Order: sequence, then C-alpha cells, then structure tokens
Amino acid sequence: MLSHGKNMSYLPVMMVLKALLPVTDLYIYQNCIRGFEEDLYYCGCVQTMLRELHDEGLHTHEECLEFLGRVFRKRVYAMEWETDRQVGESLMQNTVLIHLTENKDKFHMICLMIKKLFQAAQD
Repeated sequence: MLSHGKNMSYLPVMMVLKALLPVTDLYIYQNCIRGFEEDLYYCGCVQTMLRELHDEGLHTHEECLEFLGRVFRKRVYAMEWETDRQVGESLMQNTVLIHLTENKDKFHMICLMIKKLFQAAQD
C-alpha cells in the first residue's frame, strides 16, 4: 500500500520488489522463500504472485518502473519533462520504506515483511 497525501493505493508486492532492483524472478523467489523452502503453501503463493505480475505484462525492472510512473504521474505531481521511469524511481524512493535509503535494503526488508506476514497469518 502506498500513501501519498490523503490518497492510498494498493500495489502488488512483487511489483514493488521488481521496481526496486533489476533482478530476476528467481532471485526474488529465492529471497522470499529463504528459510521456508519446506512450506509448499507459502512457496506456491510466492510463485502465484510472480506469475500474476507476468500476466499483467510486467516482466522487467524497467517495465515495472515505467508502469508505476505512468499510473502515479498525476498523483505525485510530476514534471512534464520527467519520464515515466523517473517518476517511478522517485515514487520508490519517496514512498516505500522512506527510513531506508538503499533500494537493496528496501528489497530485503520487504522480503522479510512478507515472510513475517505469512507466519502471522498461518498461526
């Protein structure tokens, strides 16, 4: 969920992960399931979330950033000369885990948060 001003928007968590770092789906999958490789339900959920992103036609880091920039351009009051990718990068920097400065740290924190959420939901 992203909050900008009084507007709240829900984004697929895998889209956020892909927008943060230019990594493969395998890297995302391995980081999300690390420590839970034996939990078939959880592994299946992560695979489904990645697959749904591909069903939307978002396959790469650049495509995710451009999509986010295109969708949120008017909400974040971006300049006309900024590309969709620049708007997406700005969105990731200024609205996702703003206490962390490095995208790699944000990526790993979100992976940890996903694991914790699934643990809490299963208990």
